[in-house]
This record gives sequence, C-alpha cells and structure tokens, in this order.
Amino acid sequence: MAKFNKDLHMRGCHLVSTILGDSSNMYQFVFNPDEEEFSNIYECGEGLEFELENDGTYQVVTLRNPEAVLTEDGLQIGSKIYAANELILAIESSVINVGEVEIDEILSICKLKKCLADLELNVFQKLVKNCGSVKCGSDEIRAQRDFLFVTVWLIEHYIELGNIEKAQAIYDRIKGCGSICSSLSNNKNDCGCNG
Repeated sequence: MAKFNKDLHMRGCHLVSTILGDSSNMYQFVFNPDEEEFSNIYECGEGLEFELENDGTYQVVTLRNPEAVLTEDGLQIGSKIYAANELILAIESSVINVGEVEIDEILSICKLKKCLADLELNVFQKLVKNCGSVKCGSDEIRAQRDFLFVTVWLIEHYIELGNIEKAQAIYDRIKGCGSICSSLSNNKNDCGCNG
C-alpha cells in the first residue's frame, strides 16, 4: 500500500479530502462496505468533498496511476473503463495493476451528532422557558441527552485513538435507539438513530 500525504477530516456530514503536495495522476472515491454504496471517482485537485449520507464506516480509496484517464463512465486503465465498485474488485484480486493505492477508514457519526444537538436544543428551550429551573425539563429528555452525549464522546475518543473497531462496536450497539430521536423529528431517520 502506498502512503500519500493527505488530510481527511469531517465537516458535518461531509468528508473533506485534500492531497498535500503533488496531486497529479491521483484519483479518489469513497464507499460504504456495509451499504455497498460507492461515490463517483474524482480527480484529486484543490480538495474533494464527499457527502456521507448514512452513519457508519466508510473507506476512502486514493490511487495514483500516470496512465489512467478519468471518463464520464469511470477510470480508464489500458483499454478498460472501471467504475468504483470494479476498481475495488480489481484492487482486492490484483487482477490488474491499478497503480499505487491507499485505503483509509473513517467512521461518520454526523447524524448521531445531529440527534444529540436536537436533544440539547430541546433541553435548552425547556430550561430557557423557565429561566433554568430544574422543574421545567423532563428527566427522560435529559437522560436521553446524557446517553447520546456519552455515546458520541466515546465514539470520538476511540476514533482519535485510531481504534475504529472499538468506535464501530459502540456505534453498532446503539443502532436501535430510534425511540430517542423519533419525538424530535417527523422523520426518524433524520436524526440518524436508525430507528
């Protein structure tokens, strides 16, 4: 595996990717192995931004191939044009030399954070209504907020430590928390609790 000098970070529900240094002949795409969702393939330049529609683990594929050409249908290597899913199969099977390749994992919890923010706003509005009186907010909402706050904190902590597996395990345990978010939105999936 190649080691490219790049910056990957989350901005809301968008993964921002910037190649630091020479980005010529470099291409990137993102996919979610659990959902089998693939982005388009893009030529690396000033920086790329990928919208991550679901919470979960994504793989960021960066490759450099001086003979590849980006077309409307995918990346042409030799006489064949490869879509992102076909490139993954080619990388895994080593059937062809796709060039230098690096695959990074990133865990997105942006929708879970939105759910937490919605709960925080709900608590805030209840407290403000009664000038901060403890009697104004329901204990249930505060317990839900505390639960999500601890969950988000733990996931971010393990991501910062580079322990994606532990972060993913925590996320997997709370996938069924739809009842927490359902009272905050008309569409349960909007707050990312997979309810």
